[in-house]
Amino acid sequence: MAVSVPKLTVGEVVEIDGRRYEVVPTRDGELTLEPPITPLDELHAIEGTKLASAEDFERLSGDVPYDDEG
Repeated sequence: MAVSVPKLTVGEVVEIDGRRYEVVPTRDGELTLEPPITPLDELHAIEGTKLASAEDFERLSGDVPYDDEG
């Protein structure tokens, strides 16, 4: 029995054994499959969270030193 192999294009999302993969280019001009990048809005919807306000961010991270400070 012959199996047809579909041609994939960059940016296309495919499902293999229940897992989603995105077709992405490599530095060599080839194509590879990687787990897709999930948009931030979708992650917040899944987790039931929201983006922190500027005030909350400052309150929660104000004591964290910058990269060059320790």
